[in-house]
Amino acid sequence: MMTELLPPVADAVLIWCGVFALSSITHALLYPPLQRRSAAVSAANAADLRLLWGLLPPIAASVVTWLVLNPALSAPLIPVHCHGLNCAPHPPLSEAHPALRVGVAAVTGGLALALCAAVALLAWRVQRRLRTLFSLSRAAATQRFQVIDGPTPGAWCVGWWRPQVYVSRSMLDALSARELRVVLAHEYAHQRRRDNLRRAGLAIATVLWPKNRRQQLLSDYHTATEMACDWAAVDVSGDADLVARVIARLEGLPASAASEGGATGSVSAARSRIKALLTAPRNTASPQVLLAIAGLWLLQIWAGTALAHACIELLS
Repeated sequence: MMTELLPPVADAVLIWCGVFALSSITHALLYPPLQRRSAAVSAANAADLRLLWGLLPPIAASVVTWLVLNPALSAPLIPVHCHGLNCAPHPPLSEAHPALRVGVAAVTGGLALALCAAVALLAWRVQRRLRTLFSLSRAAATQRFQVIDGPTPGAWCVGWWRPQVYVSRSMLDALSARELRVVLAHEYAHQRRRDNLRRAGLAIATVLWPKNRRQQLLSDYHTATEMACDWAAVDVSGDADLVARVIARLEGLPASAASEGGATGSVSAARSRIKALLTAPRNTASPQVLLAIAGLWLLQIWAGTALAHACIELLS
């Protein structure tokens, strides 16, 4: 019974890994056009578009694998062909020795399992550091954050599954009540959005992207989430200029940076955030971009299903 199940499992592993690799390369190559188009939408929408773009390859791989192994569903996507007198919809049929298919799938699956193990180890380390940080902090009397002693003003949202907000004692002493409200609103927005978990998922989903392109996507996503949380702080404070001044102060920028929106051509993340608060559109969306992404994804499903079926049958 076990030996009969191994070839289909091996086929599933090969299909998933192959489609994931090809889809990842496609999305990496096509990221610059998305990057340009998402510059015209709001920060929250830009972050969502980048997250969706990075997560689509593993989703496409899963859908294609499921379709290929269910011929009744994938028949419309696969060119009609026959094996002898059998022309009915069928799962991939290969004359290759089962041991060869299982061996190739074992190597590929082993690499995928190694990646999963590395992610699990990273999550365990993050959780352990979070427990240490929590043990060194104390809850604020009337707020939903933890206070930690430290000489440098700072505030962080830490954790994946149940993120916590931490604020240094020096920041509480340095900021006014209004400024502290802005900082907390920003960090609470990260907490609600689960930005740490989303970024971790994005980093895992783009593991096969070229290094420079992957770093650019993660950097763009981080900047977009920061800007989205800046707007959340504006909702709480009602004053975009105040939020811009707080960013300038915490980043050590001159006071003029808030009023000027940053120097022209500056690549500073803080200046970009300030400029976005004062000049960028807030609630714009881009249905055309979403339609283009949906069309590309459906094309990948169709092409991936047909190619995966054919490639497995060519293993002979």
